[in-house]
Amino acid sequence: MATTQPKGKRVRRARGSLSREEILAGASELIERHGLRPLSMPGLARHLGSGVTSIYWYFRSKDELLVALVEHVTNELCARLPAVSNRPWDEEFEVYFRAFRDEARRTPVFLELFAHHPRFLFSPPAVARTLVQRLEDEKLVLVRAGLSAEQASQVHSICSTYTGGFVLLEHRLVDEHPKGSVDEQADPLVAGLDPLASPTLTQLQSFENTPWLDDAHFRLGLRILIEGIRAEFDALRS
Repeated sequence: MATTQPKGKRVRRARGSLSREEILAGASELIERHGLRPLSMPGLARHLGSGVTSIYWYFRSKDELLVALVEHVTNELCARLPAVSNRPWDEEFEVYFRAFRDEARRTPVFLELFAHHPRFLFSPPAVARTLVQRLEDEKLVLVRAGLSAEQASQVHSICSTYTGGFVLLEHRLVDEHPKGSVDEQADPLVAGLDPLASPTLTQLQSFENTPWLDDAHFRLGLRILIEGIRAEFDALRS
């Protein structure tokens, strides 16, 4: 009579029976559940129901495992991003960075790796080539609009920093949600403020009714950033 695997548990595997893909999938599962810091080779082996030797057969260290994970998740994320088009530079940047935020939010493993080990993003040669080519294509949009290569790099870096910081903050606050939201902690404080000393804040009925990390807020910030960039460079005003 056939036996069934208990739900939520993995059957212990014989040493050497794991595939590289299974190990990467298991590591992704653990990172999505618990974040990157607690990840260890013995813990991953327990999660996979296998001996740790099976993991070391493919990856000699945790760093080597993380580099492989970077290659896997970054290639998938980049493949889902829209191709660079002939749109005007401002439309191109709005489309691209909105899409990057959406895809990064769908890929918590990428966010964890980006937050804790950004150097790994350029470690796998194949990923480095993909990222460098994308950077070249995006910056070329600005060069064709009239900026120098140096100016284009500065502008792209500013937009990247805004988008990356926004997404990472969203990611971290989602992790902390069970402990209580910022709004829940801030509302009692605001309610007790003196209207004479804080005339602006006391007009808010609730911080929860003032979204600050949502899609509309991100798009507003990106548009403000793009308009500021346009105002800064004469070549981009036409």
